[in-house]
Amino acid sequence: MRSTKFLVAIALALSTLVASSPEPTPTPVPAHVLPRQASSATGRPTAGSGTGVRGSEAADPDAASESGTTAKGSGSGSSKKATSTKKVSIPATAQVGRVSMVTPGVYDGYQIYKIGETITFAWNYTDVMVTPTAINVVAYCQDNQHDFTITGNVSAGQTKVLWDTGEYQSTATVKLLLATYTLNIFDASKAKTAAPTAGYLTTFQGYQFGMYSPKAAVALKDFVCPTCDPNDASRLNAYALKMSIGMGFLAVASFTWFLAGFRL
Repeated sequence: MRSTKFLVAIALALSTLVASSPEPTPTPVPAHVLPRQASSATGRPTAGSGTGVRGSEAADPDAASESGTTAKGSGSGSSKKATSTKKVSIPATAQVGRVSMVTPGVYDGYQIYKIGETITFAWNYTDVMVTPTAINVVAYCQDNQHDFTITGNVSAGQTKVLWDTGEYQSTATVKLLLATYTLNIFDASKAKTAAPTAGYLTTFQGYQFGMYSPKAAVALKDFVCPTCDPNDASRLNAYALKMSIGMGFLAVASFTWFLAGFRL
């Protein structure tokens, strides 16, 4: 009987000890590790191995482009790469960029082109340290104050243009006139009247040329001289006759005097 009571007392003591023991504190899971899904049956993580999935982080600085873009991340430790922009240093003694004509040449003088033929313009750049991306080439007519576009927004590396004035005249809303034109070459990103800047291309306005349109041929019998006076023809013929007689008389007199002097 005593042994039974002793065993019961031991069992009660053990159960009291277990009930009073504190529960183990769970280990916190790092924020950057995604825990495995718990089993619905046991409440414990499923078996298996794997690498924890990280959250957002800064991009690799080496992934930044050479053009100077900056790498950015969504975290607080974003990494940035210094911008590498190529700059041109223009000295204080730099001149304004200019255009020098090649065709027509400097010594070719004033040219007159027939409307309907193809005209060639060629040039070089001088003192241009910052080459424009694109240029405009136009012919400006003072008579109607109009810009006739030869070519527009083309690469600045193109230093020669062929202008088919016949095709232009057939499709143009504003027709080419019989007048004098000024060739303009300038940076397409700027106005034609932009102020000159050292090292940059300034507007070229240094070449003038003329344009004309020939008329159809006219038979000689139908030709009328707009500057001739038909009433002056008779007087002109009489004057020519008098001059011929006078010169003949002078020649005879001079020869006679020469012979008389020779005999004496």
